[in-house]
Amino acid sequence: MSISVSFNQGYTIMRTIIFNLFLVLSCSLDAATWFVSPDGKDHATGSHYDDPLRQISEVIDHAHPGDTIFLLPGTFFGRNELVDRHGAIDSPITIMSHSPDPLNYAVIDGQGTPALDSEHEGFVLRNCSWLNLENLVFRNCWTHVIQLFDSPYISIRGCHFSTGKRVIHAVGHGTHHTLVEYCYIKHPDAVWQGWSWESLHHGEVSYYNGALLHPSESGGGHIMRFNTIINMFNAFRTRPERLSEDGNTEIYGNRMINIRDNEFEPESFAWNM
Repeated sequence: MSISVSFNQGYTIMRTIIFNLFLVLSCSLDAATWFVSPDGKDHATGSHYDDPLRQISEVIDHAHPGDTIFLLPGTFFGRNELVDRHGAIDSPITIMSHSPDPLNYAVIDGQGTPALDSEHEGFVLRNCSWLNLENLVFRNCWTHVIQLFDSPYISIRGCHFSTGKRVIHAVGHGTHHTLVEYCYIKHPDAVWQGWSWESLHHGEVSYYNGALLHPSESGGGHIMRFNTIINMFNAFRTRPERLSEDGNTEIYGNRMINIRDNEFEPESFAWNM
């Protein structure tokens, strides 16, 4: 089979390739790197390792597609709320630990205690898209750890959790294509052997009756893969109100140990899972 391309066609193809390459290079050149540390300063530039800002919120409002926000070792206390922040399909905004060593990952401490109606999340995203949260440790976050409201294309990678009911709570039709991979979560041993099933399901410790990924009437398309899940009541749980919700979900390659109730609990109904 032979393929012939006219001069005009070849010129158009070459111009398209050059234009797309220019766009990629422009995005790479425009991308910024930010540094944040619990020991940083409020009026630092944040553009250098030695001159970090003190709060994540000081950076996120100025971040653009392709930017990376490095969190230096230490503990960041309190809730981080992101509103109307958007990366792009080929250039997401990434918030991640600067250190590649899990022992030196940045810690997000919600300063909460176990409760059913607590608002001590680590991150709350509202109308955000194409954001990555990577290699972070979450502690004392209740009732949820990461809440996504109408926020599609959010990736959560390599994060470590020890608390939370609905750990990653994907809420609303506008929330779809949540990726949860290579994360590690371990709840107390008493979830597996200690507390009664009744007390966990609807009793005094029912704040552990949740899952690592819990979509709630979402747009679906979620992926949960290659995670390690230990001592949880459920690993994945959803309870859609309509057939159009929480579907097209892929769950594979996870390591699940001591799951007290169900590894998978799609209540009411499920489709294309």
